[in-house]
Amino acid sequence: MRADEPAPRGLFDFSIFYAVVGLFLSVVVVLSLVYGLDLGAGWPKPVRFSAMVIAVAAGSYVIGRTGLFLFGMFWLLVAALFVLGILGSIGAALWHFA
Repeated sequence: MRADEPAPRGLFDFSIFYAVVGLFLSVVVVLSLVYGLDLGAGWPKPVRFSAMVIAVAAGSYVIGRTGLFLFGMFWLLVAALFVLGILGSIGAALWHFA
């Protein structure tokens, strides 16, 4: 009866949305490394260009594969910082008024 239903999405399934997000993030990271830190400045131009294309493709694939996991970890980190902020505020108030 359930043969017609698509398989449920896994945590590490490839997602086109996260791949596009990974493409933009990878381009920003690679360009900041190449032009901001002069990484590979002494390399020949074809080698530097090939390395940039391979790095952007690898980053896009990795973020496309792990995007849902990274998104969940981001919100887990935000929640943990929120709870720590509340506990720190309570501790600071108790320290001040005690």
